[in-house]
Amino acid sequence: MNLKNLQWAYCENEFRHITGASKDENYFLDKLNKIPLIYCKGEINKPYWRKEPNVHDDLIKKHFGRSESIEHYNTKMYFTQHKQVQYEENIIKAEFSEPEYYIKQINKRVDVIFFDVNKEALLGVEVYKTNKKTNEDINKFEKLNFPIYEYNYNTKKGEFISFGGNGIKQIESIKREINNVNKLINGYKRRIIGANKHIPILRKRVDLEKQKYFEEKKQIEFLEDKIKCFRFEK
Repeated sequence: MNLKNLQWAYCENEFRHITGASKDENYFLDKLNKIPLIYCKGEINKPYWRKEPNVHDDLIKKHFGRSESIEHYNTKMYFTQHKQVQYEENIIKAEFSEPEYYIKQINKRVDVIFFDVNKEALLGVEVYKTNKKTNEDINKFEKLNFPIYEYNYNTKKGEFISFGGNGIKQIESIKREINNVNKLINGYKRRIIGANKHIPILRKRVDLEKQKYFEEKKQIEFLEDKIKCFRFEK
């Protein structure tokens, strides 16, 4: 397999793009550093990697699998490294990512999985170059709790092919809870509005009671004074 278009390689514990590579470092195709690469850069040709002479082609083919192209691999590793996708005007960012992630629940590997800060699956990314995902694939994705985004290498655009059926059920359950809470809040609001209407009436009643109190107090004081005068006259 010709590796001249390979854009990504491992350099010790780092993952390096060809534009940041140099002849001073050692590069490997795999994360375990078992498939060494040679960095080449001439005065005319753009930089590229090639396999070492003692590396058998079968080892390279095994790494890429039966059908993965260099272009598909480059795109997959791009998303792995950058940990974000843009959909319309929205950017979805991840804290962590992992390529070729195996999901036991559906017995399937996804090109890239994005994880949030709690290391919970946030988004799956599938790269489409020649083989678009089938209805069978999408039905499997519907069993997950997170969406799947398919990036079209040919058009450089992407779309969501699944929002995760279980995830949607959870969202609907949360929506129902929110609706119930909103109903309670609206009930409290109506009670508050009703109470606000009664407050001026209650205030008037209080004012009337105060007025009545002072009038009665004044009347009592008047009677007490008359009683004192009566006793004095005696």
